[in-house]
Amino acid sequence: MENIDEFLQHALELKADDEWLSALIEVSDPAWNPPRELSEGIRITSRLGNVISASLTKRAILALAADPLVRMIEGSFDVPQGRVSEEEAAEA
Repeated sequence: MENIDEFLQHALELKADDEWLSALIEVSDPAWNPPRELSEGIRITSRLGNVISASLTKRAILALAADPLVRMIEGSFDVPQGRVSEEEAAEA
């Protein structure tokens, strides 16, 4: 799990297998797509070059960590719509 950041590794310990986590995925090939068997566990929300923003299940994250084309999986968090104060951002 060298390619999963510490924040996401900790989140994986706390989450159930079917809970969704937000993440940024860095891949070595901009044309990369997740394997079909993970289609139920990954929702790609955007893509820019070799960086993909997605929501993933714990199972999908662990499977992607074993993919040789996946360089890094970094935890992310959803920002609530509307204005967010600095205090709210710091608490997230």
